[in-house]
Amino acid sequence: IFFLFVPRDMLLESLSIFHMLKMMSMAFTMYYYLHKTRKAPYFFQLAFSVGYAFSGFVLMLYITNQWMDIGVFFPLLMLGVWKVYKEGKVALYVGILTLSLINSYYLTFMILLYVFLRRGLSIVCFRDKERNFHLWELGLGTLSSLCLSAFIVLPQLLQTMESARFGSGREGGILSQYVQIIRQVQGAYTTRWFTLLGLSLAGAVIVKGWIQCKKEKRILFFTGANILIITLELFFESINLLWHFGSYVQYPIRNGFIINFVVLETACFFAGRIYGEAQGSFQGHKKGKILIGTLASFVIGGVGMAVYSRFPGLPVRRVFHVLAIVCIIAFLLYIVWLHQTKWSVNGIIFL
Repeated sequence: IFFLFVPRDMLLESLSIFHMLKMMSMAFTMYYYLHKTRKAPYFFQLAFSVGYAFSGFVLMLYITNQWMDIGVFFPLLMLGVWKVYKEGKVALYVGILTLSLINSYYLTFMILLYVFLRRGLSIVCFRDKERNFHLWELGLGTLSSLCLSAFIVLPQLLQTMESARFGSGREGGILSQYVQIIRQVQGAYTTRWFTLLGLSLAGAVIVKGWIQCKKEKRILFFTGANILIITLELFFESINLLWHFGSYVQYPIRNGFIINFVVLETACFFAGRIYGEAQGSFQGHKKGKILIGTLASFVIGGVGMAVYSRFPGLPVRRVFHVLAIVCIIAFLLYIVWLHQTKWSVNGIIFL
């Protein structure tokens, strides 16, 4: 619909706007998910929703933004999973999963792998018999979506099975391919770590949440293991290749939106545990201080851009080192900020 209003000679110039619209959609669906499932202050719901739209996954895939469509669907799909287990309703899950499969069965299979790994972890941690019953509903909903999207998934799947990804043309076929995958250890690309961009605030909130909820062992284990499930691929190439169902060319973390989603929703969960449903504002931040902080941010950002522009064509590894230092510094500053700042709601102070 967007391109119906764009002249043919302006297609390339319009891609930035098109990309921005997809980012806005990602932020909206993420906010809708957090608002429905996480009882946290509006500030954190908004910050983490925007953070999802500006995640490293989005910034890395600027020139291949067709994959961003799944990033838009994913929060709605996880809301559908939440409705299955909370309300026993499968309509939203089946509808969004079908659309996702039609859009990209490859990325959607990664999502399904995560959904069932997460559900298995939840059953182990919380042992909820009622939720175990809803596992059947989740399975039947998944099967229904596969049937509804079979007209496009099956031809594409057959084509993929004949490709090099599944060992076609190689001695030993798919079995030897996966034996070789398990032997892989070292990551092939530095750019995989760019997936973690923009998670400094979320990381600080999670650390604070773990400290304050240290007596709730099951929650600590579930949240830690949930993050570990999806982030191990950053450290082990064999796990990364298994997530990708075989080999890949460039773009090593194609499911990076799941990493960002998991970290951000976990942070929003802990923000709700720490501050409740508080809708107040942070104390000690007068308008003058807010103005000074905003101006300082622009000045520091402008200086950083000016310095960076004097060194064009930096190697990827050098760029990564610079960004890693910035993210670590931001993480430490957020830790201090969360520790010293108070949240005021109707006269109540939450430390």
